[in-house]
Amino acid sequence: ATGPWGAAGPPADRPADPLPPAPAGQALRLGLLGTSLSHAAGWPEAAAAGLAACRGAPVELVRVTRPGANAAWGLAQAGRMIAAAPDILLVEFAVNDADLRDGLGLARSIATHRALLGELAEGLPRARILLMTMNPATGLRGLLRPRLGAHYRAYRGLAAEAGVGLVDLHPRWRALPRAGWGMPDGLHPRPGAAAAVILPALLPELGRIAGVDCAPPPPPPPPPGRDLSIR
Repeated sequence: ATGPWGAAGPPADRPADPLPPAPAGQALRLGLLGTSLSHAAGWPEAAAAGLAACRGAPVELVRVTRPGANAAWGLAQAGRMIAAAPDILLVEFAVNDADLRDGLGLARSIATHRALLGELAEGLPRARILLMTMNPATGLRGLLRPRLGAHYRAYRGLAAEAGVGLVDLHPRWRALPRAGWGMPDGLHPRPGAAAAVILPALLPELGRIAGVDCAPPPPPPPPPGRDLSIR
């Protein structure tokens, strides 16, 4: 028996240190460095809006993302993100590093992430950085990523080594029935499915870092119509 979390095991979240208290009403900047899973997914805006509601103060979303991007691209963009000076920074590249076509391979991915996290830590000494594991892949997208689980698990060691946070979403996805993944193309969850998994884990952690109690919003009602989820 593998328990309620299945073969992936339970999430291995690693909390980041809280930010110093901010003056009332001061804006907070949330940065996002990653792939198509955070490029036009809807959940980043929902996370920023939810955190703003919890704080009672603005949250600015700064996104440096690109479909198909891997950690080497992220390393090349580190200067752009440093210039944006986020207070909290989310990083996710494992899903494309694991791609057999244009990924990095596990050893190179780990080395590139080390360089990326080192550059970000040097350039953003006051920021709180969070690595994020994301959703599984199925069908052809899954076949092209046979070591995706290993890339996600590598984030656990990278987070501990670099002293950054980790929001470990992959086990949360794997604990759901596949029909709940809502990924018509085998990789990109529908916005509602992504928000239902990501926000309950991410929003309380963002709130804790910002010094506020931030419960996730209730899930939206299912839309009418046929269920087109991949089963």
